[in-house]
Amino acid sequence: MIKVIFTTHQTGFNICGGAEIQMIKTMESLNKLYNDQIKVNLFDPWHDNMDDYDVIHIFNPMAFPCEALRIAQYSKEKGLKVIISSIYYSYLPKEEKSILKNIFDHFINILSRFKLYISTFKSFEYLDRYKDVEKAFLEADKILPNTVVELGGLLNKFSKVPKDKYELVPNAADSKFKNGNAKVFKDKYGMEDFILFVGRIETRKNVLGLINAFVESGLKTKLIIIGKIHEKDYYEHCKENANENVIFIPPIKNDSELLASAYKAAKVLALPSFYETPGLAALEAGLSGSNIVITEFGGTKDYFEDYVWYVDPENEESIKNALINAYKTSKTDKLSKHIENNYTWEKVAEKMLNIYKS
Repeated sequence: MIKVIFTTHQTGFNICGGAEIQMIKTMESLNKLYNDQIKVNLFDPWHDNMDDYDVIHIFNPMAFPCEALRIAQYSKEKGLKVIISSIYYSYLPKEEKSILKNIFDHFINILSRFKLYISTFKSFEYLDRYKDVEKAFLEADKILPNTVVELGGLLNKFSKVPKDKYELVPNAADSKFKNGNAKVFKDKYGMEDFILFVGRIETRKNVLGLINAFVESGLKTKLIIIGKIHEKDYYEHCKENANENVIFIPPIKNDSELLASAYKAAKVLALPSFYETPGLAALEAGLSGSNIVITEFGGTKDYFEDYVWYVDPENEESIKNALINAYKTSKTDKLSKHIENNYTWEKVAEKMLNIYKS
């Protein structure tokens, strides 16, 4: 019996996004399908003893690099196998890239004027979170990106890490989303055949761009935004730009019948984020049969191929046109079958079991 513990940063389940759902669903699937071979628990640092486990699986080390490194180092000292789900994004919007480049260039210019003291600047490496992440990767037995794009970004950023440490493991959707009942959502909110967004209300998700594009489209339907307010000022800006056809609904738990119903009742699921890897909401809604409008950045094309409408998140005209075309196109089961055949948690669990055993 292989004993495995999963861990992530301390605020993970207060934020509860894709990384946390990935953890829970992987754990549930492993414990359900292979309970004679493996036991997976969420790590409780107040009570769990590393000596009782064989494997530690660290999720999203970018969110807690220093602690992730210490966990990886201590686990190796105790003889555990260390697995890391990297969840790494290398994309930045053009505007942000430009700002960061100007700051960086200015900083380098200042440093160049003080070459006499350049040896003292080694201490600045502690301001770079990627230093600790790279060290954690070097401790790991396996690192698990979930798209080819993410893998490429990791190879480019962390050149010291041996390539054979990496293994692609995709994200997935719960099979229950295929059979949601649209009537549940319709009875509660009186709406169907709408455009849907599910996710945190934050800059990265480009909710403001979606609202602007929807309003400009003139589509005779509703835009339903379901999610937790992660950036309050950004949310207020979104509300200011919304019209009467934009409806905000508080977050719905991932295992809720109401969320499955919302996917089924929707005509289109839109995720025009600045990047997605690949966007669990899009996998779930795609499995339910919704048309999908999604960002072209972050590895989405690995999963959705030519079944969806891709957008440039920095171009609201691109988002608007995709919304119009997706909304005017009849729903089919082609994407649903593609996801069912390739991206379920059952398939992920089988792959993970083999990695833990190897």
